[in-house]
Amino acid sequence: SNALSLSSRTAMSLTSSNTGGSKEGQQQPVWCEENQVYIGGVPGKNEEEVTQLIQANNGYLKIFGYGSLCWNPGTDGGLSKATQTLGKVKGYKRVWAQRSTDHRGNVEFPGIVCTLLTDQEYNDSVKKSTSNNDDDDDTPPSKGDVITSADSTRSSSSLLDDNNDENEKSFVTQGILFDVPPELVEETLQELDFREKGGYARDVCDVVVVEEGQAITYKALLYRGTPENPAFSLRALIDLPMSSAIMSVSIGPSGPNDVY
Repeated sequence: SNALSLSSRTAMSLTSSNTGGSKEGQQQPVWCEENQVYIGGVPGKNEEEVTQLIQANNGYLKIFGYGSLCWNPGTDGGLSKATQTLGKVKGYKRVWAQRSTDHRGNVEFPGIVCTLLTDQEYNDSVKKSTSNNDDDDDTPPSKGDVITSADSTRSSSSLLDDNNDENEKSFVTQGILFDVPPELVEETLQELDFREKGGYARDVCDVVVVEEGQAITYKALLYRGTPENPAFSLRALIDLPMSSAIMSVSIGPSGPNDVY
């Protein structure tokens, strides 16, 4: 009952601090073109939906990490104190398609980091690339001769030709399920909203973990960049040689891109 009580207080605090205390007063994040990040939080699932996750888990908040959160959850934040369990999500593919100006690159030379796309989003993005040969996607600037030619790219049409068992397996992403205790939920959400401001949005996914030999599914919060987000790069998604070249030299506030 104490956990539930704390959950309710946390939920009220989250809603009040982020929405001005009412849906009518809710402020939406704004994309800053100059710095290429969101200001005022991140889009996606609203506080009410996050609150439902918290209450369903007796005040705890489950968060799925699939990128840097797995190996760098922080040293003194909420995630560093959370219980960690290996898990996987089905129907999502981890891809190199997110430009990074706040972690692994800068505004002049964005790095490339991971996001998760649903199978539908991935297939639609690849199909879009085959019908758009003008390359109007915003690509990071070249630096000398480091950017490879698009001629060296594996054709986007071949990405769709792999409709077999191996391709089905690629839409299963392994990662870490964090179980954040009630007293750290609000701190953790604020921390992640700032950390993932480079185009990511809140989403909810089903995470499968194995407990005592049994597969159990939990609903968890997920931060990911969809194809509609301002930092999404279609070119990076389909042109892996180009992406690799960028990652080999790009450096940002969080360090070298190739370390990521």
